[in-house]
Amino acid sequence: MRVVGLLLDGCERVLPLLDSSALSGRWAEPSALERWSNGGLAGHLARSAFNLERAVATQDGRRPTHDALSYYASSAPEPPGSPIGRRIRELGDQEAAGGPAALADRFAKSMAWLRERALPLDAATTVEMFGRVLPIDDCAAACLLELVVHADDLAVSVGLEPVVFSEPAIDLVVVTLSRISRKRHGDVAVIRSLSRPERAPAHGISAF
Repeated sequence: MRVVGLLLDGCERVLPLLDSSALSGRWAEPSALERWSNGGLAGHLARSAFNLERAVATQDGRRPTHDALSYYASSAPEPPGSPIGRRIRELGDQEAAGGPAALADRFAKSMAWLRERALPLDAATTVEMFGRVLPIDDCAAACLLELVVHADDLAVSVGLEPVVFSEPAIDLVVVTLSRISRKRHGDVAVIRSLSRPERAPAHGISAF
């Protein structure tokens, strides 16, 4: 299955979380992530579909300058209090401004749009996301990574079981996270963390 298809399948699995009474009942409460409300986190999660929709709507004919790995590895993680960290939260809050029902409805409509407009596109199609030109499947891989990671954040935040994603989707996300961690921390740190915890770096090997 193409990565766009994996993303759409993942979105189908996430929609019940966005449409849940657990989320709507705790919408304004703090989430498990520092400085995020549950509503803002839900808005950020939903951008996994919205960002690909925006990218496809403005296709870019230039040669790719990034793939899914370099999209993340080209910049350092931003702490919550940084200007970029604040801007990311603002965007999540903006997406969530209409409330939980409106967000879930828009997310479902975005999925339908992507199924009609993105799924048929050739793998060689390039799109731009946040100033970086990527092949469409690499763009979808970056969106899928965000979807899987933040779906877990949101489920934990509202006390629900984790969303179960397909094996191919998890394989892709785990490989991408591992490759980002290798870039950030080096091969030895990753190997030790996965095989020899007594020699693993104390700071961990987080990709973000």
